[in-house]
Amino acid sequence: MLVHGLKIPVIILTAILTFGLLLGGQWLYTHYQVEQPLAAQLERVNGVDDYYIQKKNAKLLVSVSLAPVNNLMHTYREIEQAVREVFPGKSIELIVKDRRNKLLERAWYESQFAVHQAVAQGSYVEMARVIEEVSNKYNIERYAVNIDQDNIYVQFHKDEVYLYEIVSRRRPIPEKLLGYR
Repeated sequence: MLVHGLKIPVIILTAILTFGLLLGGQWLYTHYQVEQPLAAQLERVNGVDDYYIQKKNAKLLVSVSLAPVNNLMHTYREIEQAVREVFPGKSIELIVKDRRNKLLERAWYESQFAVHQAVAQGSYVEMARVIEEVSNKYNIERYAVNIDQDNIYVQFHKDEVYLYEIVSRRRPIPEKLLGYR
C-alpha cells in the first residue's frame, strides 16, 4: 500500500524497530550505568539488605532496607557516600527502611518531640535523657542516638525488630525572613 509514494508497512516496521531500539538502549543504560554500579557500591556497606531506585521529577529516590546495625549514623553516611559516588551532582533523597513494630513506634512517638525540640532549640542533652527514659519505659534492649552536622539518628532494637529514624537538623528559613510575603 502506498500513500504519497511511501510504503506504509515499511514505515510501521521502521517505527516499531526504532521504538524497540530506544527501549533497549534505555534498559541497557539503566542496567549497566545505574543499577550495577550502585549494587557494587552498596554491597560494600555492612547492613544493606536491599535497595530500590525511583526517579521523582528531578530527584532520585533511593530506598534502602537495612538489617540491624550498631551505628545508624555510620551506616547512613556510608550509603550516602556510595550513592553520591554513582550519582555525582544529582539531587538525591535517601530513605532508610527498618523492621519496626507498634511498640517501637510508640517509643519513637514519645521521643520525637524531644528530638524536634533539640533541632529547634539545641537541647540535645535533654533529648538524650528523654530517649533513655522512653527506652527504659518500653524495655527496649538497645538504643542509640547519634548526631552529625546534618542529622539526628535514633535507633531502637528489641528482639528481632528495630526502628531507625533520621531527622534533619537543617531547619528551613521562614519565608518572612527571606523577604517573601
